[in-house]
Amino acid sequence: MYRGDIKKLALPFMIVLLFSTVAFTSIINFGMKDSAASQEIKQGVNQVIEEDMVKTSVGHIEVMEDESLKDGSYIVTSHLKYENPNIDETKQMIEIYSDQLANELANYNVNKVTVFWEVPHIQKDDNLARFHFQRNGEKIQMKERWFALSFKDT
Repeated sequence: MYRGDIKKLALPFMIVLLFSTVAFTSIINFGMKDSAASQEIKQGVNQVIEEDMVKTSVGHIEVMEDESLKDGSYIVTSHLKYENPNIDETKQMIEIYSDQLANELANYNVNKVTVFWEVPHIQKDDNLARFHFQRNGEKIQMKERWFALSFKDT
């Protein structure tokens, strides 16, 4: 290949590379931009956890529009970690904390809340409990609770 041929191919190659980069970045960022309401909900979740939930830390919080209702309401999924070595009170406390978080989110335009719990002193790196709540009028009520078998034995 001659030097002139390389120059002829350079511009189309650069255009394809630029287009591919823009397309790939758009795919990665699709749906990742948080709205102001989404950010406000996340801040509310973090505030409740920091102020009221002893020995609890946030793993991850997701706030998504509830596409099934098309009314601008949100679904919140939170992954929390409870690190109290007192096993006797763990189950009761994560249930209380989940209920408290759901009740706080009733003040926002949130329709559904799911709280996953990791409890390292029982089993590391695993979700041992899940609580699912759904709005019923002005309140958010618990619809489902689940505990892993290893957690039920405590």
